[in-house]
Amino acid sequence: MKSFPFRGHLRSASYGRALSTALVTALALSACGSDPAPPAFTFQINSRDVVLTAVDRIEIVLEPQSLDQNFTTVPDRSLYGGNVFTRVSAAGEFVINVERPYIAEHGHTAPDAAFIMELPLYSTDATDDPVVAVPQARTTFIRGAERIAVGSRFLEWPLPAGGRAVATVSCIRTPMNFGPQCTNNDPVRLPDAGPSGADGG
Repeated sequence: MKSFPFRGHLRSASYGRALSTALVTALALSACGSDPAPPAFTFQINSRDVVLTAVDRIEIVLEPQSLDQNFTTVPDRSLYGGNVFTRVSAAGEFVINVERPYIAEHGHTAPDAAFIMELPLYSTDATDDPVVAVPQARTTFIRGAERIAVGSRFLEWPLPAGGRAVATVSCIRTPMNFGPQCTNNDPVRLPDAGPSGADGG
């Protein structure tokens, strides 16, 4: 079985050298005949106010804190049968997109959470003296083409084997939107504004 690494290189212009970082899914390393994989870092996504069936896609963006650091361009990758994709954005961010089939298979609920999903990752750094500041992980829930919920947190870097980080994602609510797109399972329709013009009675 072929392994599918999430590969990226964090480059620091101020230090004039690149930090090589590989992220790989735990399942991708469970190839037959290979040595047992080391403990994975678990990225857990929780939400109290977004139901599992409302989420079509999850976007996780790893963003270095320093403006002079970025992930260098690497080929886009497709994992888990085309249900997880990785790429490096034009701004040098490392992006992980998780599609609905993976969410449906690995997501679940709990008494204190409407949505829980775990994504196991590995991180290895090519240097013994990493200079990259801990990156921010921005997580977005997407329904159709709409961003319905967001959350962010900082991650220890490199990701410690066997470690865990929990990202809490909350529904986006505005005065004109009270979050039905986060709490129902049916397609969301805009409210009927009624006939235009004044009622002549």
